[in-house]
Amino acid sequence: MSFVPLPSTTTEPVPRAGFSLPRDIVINPMRAFSKIAATHEWLPASVVIVVLSILTALLIAPAVLHVAAVTPPPAGDVVPHTQAALATARRSLVSELALREIMTPLLVVLLTASALTTVARFKAQATSYVTFVALAANCMIPAALGDLASGLAIRLHAPASYANLHALIIAFPTSLAIFANAANDAEVSFLSRFDLFSVWSSILLAFGFTTLTPVKFTTALALAFGLNFLFAVMF
Repeated sequence: MSFVPLPSTTTEPVPRAGFSLPRDIVINPMRAFSKIAATHEWLPASVVIVVLSILTALLIAPAVLHVAAVTPPPAGDVVPHTQAALATARRSLVSELALREIMTPLLVVLLTASALTTVARFKAQATSYVTFVALAANCMIPAALGDLASGLAIRLHAPASYANLHALIIAFPTSLAIFANAANDAEVSFLSRFDLFSVWSSILLAFGFTTLTPVKFTTALALAFGLNFLFAVMF
């Protein structure tokens, strides 16, 4: 009597992509999308985004402090006069800057994943929310690299050379802020959200979404750019 082994029911664990995933999203997006579908890894990209955001905040902090010092405060605001009060105000501004640089991208990732999951459910797709978190986080790598490049460009010049927010933003002139009214900080800030690197991230998001969900590329592209516009309004 011969013994016939039963087929194994165990599955081989999926190899982790690690930091090769945020690298591949830049140099080989299709390979990155395959890894996202297989591993659902979001942590390496999130770590890269946080590190790049901290570096960006450190690079632009001196120039931001200078611009804040030379910008007249809104009517009714109390201007600190003592050295201690000025030091406190500077620390508060730097802390707020660092927090915004770190938290905004992470909030954008979570909200983007929520929107993609909602659309996928309408298409009767059971792709997990975590998978879309991984897609959104990795597709944000180019935008984070663009922020870092902007920070490096700003740091190349003395903080005192920036007379206002517009001068600060266009130190790395890749956004629509170059067409903004220099005297309108709200317009400058809004238009600065639309730059070449954010376009890169949006196109990657659209391509990635079409690999995970049966939607037309034009639909995915409209969704990606629509979310980018919404986040520009929100943040």
